[in-house]
Amino acid sequence: LALNSRMGTAIGSVLPDPEASLAQSILLGRRGGLSDSLSEAFVRTGTAHLLAISGLHLGILAATVLALLLAALGRRHYLYVWIALLALWTYAVFSGLRPPVIRAALMASTFLMAELGGRQKHGPTALALAAAIMTGIEPQLLWQASFQMSALAMSGLILLYRPIQAALSPMAAHFGRLLPSGTAAVETARDIVAATLAATIAIWPVCASTFGQVSILGIPVSLLTLPLLPFALGFSAVAGTIALISTAIATPFAWLAWLFLNALITIIEVFSTLPWAVARIDIEPGWFMPGYFALLCLTPVIWQRLRVRS
Repeated sequence: LALNSRMGTAIGSVLPDPEASLAQSILLGRRGGLSDSLSEAFVRTGTAHLLAISGLHLGILAATVLALLLAALGRRHYLYVWIALLALWTYAVFSGLRPPVIRAALMASTFLMAELGGRQKHGPTALALAAAIMTGIEPQLLWQASFQMSALAMSGLILLYRPIQAALSPMAAHFGRLLPSGTAAVETARDIVAATLAATIAIWPVCASTFGQVSILGIPVSLLTLPLLPFALGFSAVAGTIALISTAIATPFAWLAWLFLNALITIIEVFSTLPWAVARIDIEPGWFMPGYFALLCLTPVIWQRLRVRS
């Protein structure tokens, strides 16, 4: 935690605000420096999850570390599994062990241990195990919005991502034929839309009951911001780490970090000014929530049966 504080100060020494505050938030989990207007802009555009260290950030870290380790070490002695586990939990502790981070770290650890044991990876099992461990240690988590939204967003990705991706594939194939050189980009856009829709559909009742509003700009803003996030995180991490030693050497990396951070802020602020950015919805949980989430759980079953029949 002391190192977290020192790196926050180092980032502030090489980046101006609001880029420095955004970097401290997405990399270190330190949201205190963000202005109220910028925080509200993230909420209005449905991208507030980018400000908190979450499964998305940990997923980017895990994917990067695994890619580098597999390229450097191969699969010998499963060293990449043990080093990836160490990196995941080091960053989880470094960023403050918040509920979404713990959930993501537990799920990633379950997948890595399955890799180590030669077993199949199963998303619902990993999510159920992570939630059981966390609520077994701290039952009050069940009533925290951060835990609810993290678990439900992952549930949406597990249950709804494939059906939505399949529904969008014909449209993506059509655009891919129109743009032969951009087939990969179209498929990437399809996957981002599918993931955003799956998570949004899963969490909107909690957003509506907790905050009284739901963003309707999540998909276009996600298409524009998600490709920028890994670069913003990566260059901010490099600039902050080097700035602990020398701000002069860190300056070139800070300029690159500023470029991506500024682009993120610009996109968020532009879209947040639209008068129809959010829909005001206020619902009482009651019996609506169990029925809604039961329907979500049935969706992949229905989709699978329709696939078999077709």
